[in-house]
Amino acid sequence: MSKYALEAVGFVGLGARLGTLSEDLTEDHPARRLQTSVKDIFDLAIRIEARPKFMKHLPTAPYRKILAACDTQWEISSMYIEQARNTIKNRGHEIPEEDKSIIEKLLAIDEKVAVMMANEMLLAGIDTVSFVTVGFLYHLATNPQAQDRVREEVRSTGTSRRYLKACLKESLRIWPVIPANLRRTTREHVVGGYLLPKGVEVIAPNEFLSKQEKYYPRPLEFIPERWLADKSDPLYYGNAHPMVTLPFGFGVCSCIGRRIAELEIEILTSAIVDNFVVSWHGPPIKVKTTIMNLFQKPYNFKFESVK
Repeated sequence: MSKYALEAVGFVGLGARLGTLSEDLTEDHPARRLQTSVKDIFDLAIRIEARPKFMKHLPTAPYRKILAACDTQWEISSMYIEQARNTIKNRGHEIPEEDKSIIEKLLAIDEKVAVMMANEMLLAGIDTVSFVTVGFLYHLATNPQAQDRVREEVRSTGTSRRYLKACLKESLRIWPVIPANLRRTTREHVVGGYLLPKGVEVIAPNEFLSKQEKYYPRPLEFIPERWLADKSDPLYYGNAHPMVTLPFGFGVCSCIGRRIAELEIEILTSAIVDNFVVSWHGPPIKVKTTIMNLFQKPYNFKFESVK
């Protein structure tokens, strides 16, 4: 799944195929090394962050390893970005605006922003999309009626994908990539009678809040209909505070790749459900929480061709 995520990011962001879906992908292939470095960055970040403050920048083995992983990620990302720039430069003709990659559009505005945006996509758009897609497929596999309705919608002649999008929103409510949002106060606040000074870090535990009965009826159940219900319906998602469920963050610090990620997940899931009946055979899937949520393997999916 992470291979698909990286390939999709490369195609949409850089306008190039990276070769991650190749069956003979070797360990020293740039795409494979990029995947490994990104995984190491996320795995090591929580180990370093959890240490006492005075130890965080000591040259310990994990600290040296995360620096090396960051260097590798930047090196390979820069290589792919430079290849994309050369392709654009040597093309010799204009193409329709809708066919241009993200980096090509940004290069025409601000070169520095284009490079940083592309690098960010290659860092943050791999394991995140992979996690959400696996969680989405799991919820459809364990809720066959919802899966059947998604399949019917995908196969319809209409362009609306309201139920598919509602299923994705519900899956993200239950299992967001990031379990909480972190912010630093820029001024004093009084919340619930408590004074929060300027300059302190505040954590909003959005995953925890999204699973509370006071905000969502039957919060532990997968009910996509809550995102389609009328305002008079007790299930209506709008009855919850708008800051409770924020799978992509909020404001200037929200996920810049949100729409790209949603499109990747919707396109892949639509194709899978259109061609296969997805089921789950095994105990409930387990989630491990570090800086981000991760599913523990094995993945006990079964894909049967739709007759």
